Amino acid sequence: MHVITERAELARQLEGAIRNYKRVSFAVAWASVGFDAYKALLKNKHKIKLAVVGTHFSQTHPDFIAKLYRHPGVRFLGSNDGVFHPKVFLFENSAKEWMCVVGSANFTKAAFNSNVEACAIIRNPDSPNGAVRDQMRELLLLYWDDRRRIDFNPKKLLAYRKSWRARQEKIRSLSINPVLTAESRTRLRLMSMPWTTYVREVRRRDIHTTEDRLEVLKAARDLFRHYKRFAKIPIDGQKGIAGLIDSEDVPWGWFGNMKPARHFKSQVNKRNTHFSLALDAIPQKGPVTRVDYLRYVAEFKRAFARNDEGKRIGHGIGTATRLLAMKRPDYFVCLDNPNNEGICETLGVSWIYHHQYERYWDDVIEPLLESAWWTTPRPPPGLSRGIWNGRMAFLDALFYDA
Repeated sequence: MHVITERAELARQLEGAIRNYKRVSFAVAWASVGFDAYKALLKNKHKIKLAVVGTHFSQTHPDFIAKLYRHPGVRFLGSNDGVFHPKVFLFENSAKEWMCVVGSANFTKAAFNSNVEACAIIRNPDSPNGAVRDQMRELLLLYWDDRRRIDFNPKKLLAYRKSWRARQEKIRSLSINPVLTAESRTRLRLMSMPWTTYVREVRRRDIHTTEDRLEVLKAARDLFRHYKRFAKIPIDGQKGIAGLIDSEDVPWGWFGNMKPARHFKSQVNKRNTHFSLALDAIPQKGPVTRVDYLRYVAEFKRAFARNDEGKRIGHGIGTATRLLAMKRPDYFVCLDNPNNEGICETLGVSWIYHHQYERYWDDVIEPLLESAWWTTPRPPPGLSRGIWNGRMAFLDALFYDA
């Protein structure tokens, strides 16, 4: 086994394996066109035994899909349940002649031409009994059976191409414009921040301790896991999740102190069932959609009384997002006065006011779901994984300004 870190060597190895081996199998998060290994794959597409390619964030090039979606050995996966993120290649001639590549490289032009990648190459002498090859086969078959499969046809491909083009325009507006505004530069830094940098900045800027913040998220997670629904959580637990109390063990006020929100506090104390019904709209696991979020908002507002003009009063973006950040800290940050300006300014949008719920999703959450730090694969157990599990909520540590 040996590790490759040079782009040219990685490209040479992949291209050569595609030409020289009889069977080609791989699973990658994304694929693109316009590089030598891609051209070699098209010339040898009859060798493809099994290939699984993700399309999350519309990052796989539509031309790649167009060339291969009819191939019986190629499948594409959608994004309805988390990010499909493996990078595994298996090349075989026989049981005694094979090679696999595992590492950070997708099947993209950037991986072989400009990115910094690291991949391990394992050949049959490294595993004479074929155990590694068998493991890779099993893993690829598992990916092949993934329920997120997209059966592309010309109509679906056209729709995907429009989505891909829209994303490319968004990327160009941030990174290709030669004269970036100050706002664009700060947005680009946040969107492109690598995971290791994100963790370091959380640790450096947080006025609280990261470990205690993790205790808050763990306490909330344990309550939701044990009781399933907000309505079944004991009142002190509900108050903690709502950011209305502190305890000796859990500093609940971090990630958004809601004690000054008197209308909200009153309804939580009354155990208003609309809060629980609202949170039921947000799945405990898997992706959260804009539709889920808007269902939550509609039910959340029903917890509050009407005034003389027939409008509900007392609700607001701060209290609404506090509950969301406690149930799904991987998808939501509590947006309140201490961090609103910093987050919005960095993203290049105006301050989000009390009842601008749709703007919270459209201007804050949706763009950040495409950031480099949010889309990073789950780290190994430890502090980094704890932050990753609550990575959107931890924006509060970066932008909190009392």
